Amino acid sequence: MNARFAAISGLTLAAAVGIGALWWLKPGTVAVPGPAAGVPAKSTPDRDKEAATGSRESKQELDWSTRPLSVTDVQEQLTKSKLDPELARLILERAKAEIKNITDRASIASAVIGYLCAQGYTEEAWSLIDTDPGLARDLQLNCYFLQSPAPLDSLLGRLATLSDPSDHSRAVHGILAGRPGEIANLDFKRVLNGTKEEADQVAITLGVAMGAAPYAKAIFAKSLELMKDGTLSADHLLRILAQDKSVAPFDRWEILAQAKGTLGENGPRLHAAIVPAMIKADAGRTMNLICSNPETKYSQKVLMAGLDTIYQADPAYADQWVSTQLPKVDPATGQRLIVSLAQLAAMKKDFTTAQRWVDQVLNPEVKKQLTDQIDAFAKTNAPAMR
Repeated sequence: MNARFAAISGLTLAAAVGIGALWWLKPGTVAVPGPAAGVPAKSTPDRDKEAATGSRESKQELDWSTRPLSVTDVQEQLTKSKLDPELARLILERAKAEIKNITDRASIASAVIGYLCAQGYTEEAWSLIDTDPGLARDLQLNCYFLQSPAPLDSLLGRLATLSDPSDHSRAVHGILAGRPGEIANLDFKRVLNGTKEEADQVAITLGVAMGAAPYAKAIFAKSLELMKDGTLSADHLLRILAQDKSVAPFDRWEILAQAKGTLGENGPRLHAAIVPAMIKADAGRTMNLICSNPETKYSQKVLMAGLDTIYQADPAYADQWVSTQLPKVDPATGQRLIVSLAQLAAMKKDFTTAQRWVDQVLNPEVKKQLTDQIDAFAKTNAPAMR
């Protein structure tokens, strides 16, 4: 069990750890018939015999009526044995009656639903989901919507029948985590229930889904679109950015650039969040982009994000870079660069460098504020009298 499952399922990590290695919740672990258009929602016993993990005829027969049940054994044996709706029902009934540990029973119950979906029995799997609220139903719903090969429209129809917020949330996570390639074109008005709690969880799930590299840029662009229309907040997008490591830093910048003029007060926050990774990739290119973009070159927050990352790695390079850039940028941007570097030098206790940059500040009020800041830093860091 890992943080990825905790994020997808909506469980706290502490609760998720107790459930074990839930292989069936990881897309691609079981070969599931693809969710392409035309896959029938109503399954038949001999449909797609080769679709799951090999021919059903080649699977071994096990006597599940007497076989001792354990999480590890069920997870392992389901990949090797035949599983039809009647056998699934038997295992579920036995688990409910015999397994007293809540997380173990939930693990077995969701494994059965997930593997039944992988076999193509989507209708039957739906009918076998526990009707009682609790962890077993939570994981079964999540697993069903994650693994079901039914067309997306069919799953959205099922989603609309779930009135309980917890049920709805689990299903949404399953859909988004299981179909990263369809997120960009998904109508989220058909998906979300409008609560802040579900929006919070969706932001986490989108960040996880962006790990599917071929779709990462499209999912990030969709997330930005959801922020602009109010479905998600800027804080949600920042959370997604903090999770994702799949979208290249400069690709993020380009996606934000496509939203030019629509980000409002959130623009500096979002740009500042992606700048450190850009600096680490190419400091010069990043600072040139910042200083040439009307939405960032006058933002102290974005400039500080860039210069601070450079200064942490190489103070001398930061000092040299600002010196060489001042003749190339407009005076207002130049003054902001000077102020930023003076503040950074003071915070790093390099008071000589800080004062040298303060001397180049043109605005008397700003100069006085910086001088006072440097004096305060110097007094705070002065050696104690002996």
